[in-house]
Amino acid sequence: MKLRAGGARLMEAFLDMMSAERGASVNTLAAYRRDLLDFHGFLAGRGIDARRAARDDLKTLSCETLDGGIAGSSQARRLSALRQFFGFLYAEGIRADDPPMPSMRPNVAGPCRKSCREKTWRC
Repeated sequence: MKLRAGGARLMEAFLDMMSAERGASVNTLAAYRRDLLDFHGFLAGRGIDARRAARDDLKTLSCETLDGGIAGSSQARRLSALRQFFGFLYAEGIRADDPPMPSMRPNVAGPCRKSCREKTWRC
């Protein structure tokens, strides 16, 4: 996937910060890069970028993650990466807000998955 220049710069700045300030391992950085590339691809399909993503976009992505057959540990890492990415954008003044991430728990069964399919949010 090819990112727009702005999206690539934001992602690389975030990953640089994770490495330098938080001491993230090479494997963590590689996983976060994959998660952020997936996220940017998802947003591009909706015609928006991370600067304008709203809570509803994050809800939709979370539902797709739950329904995508992704391992629970990968779901948790993806949500963690996005929380930290948006916190970074807010702290750097790139976004005026830090959109609250949906409180999704990996491998949730029952009403949460059903609510995702019905496009309601009860998690």
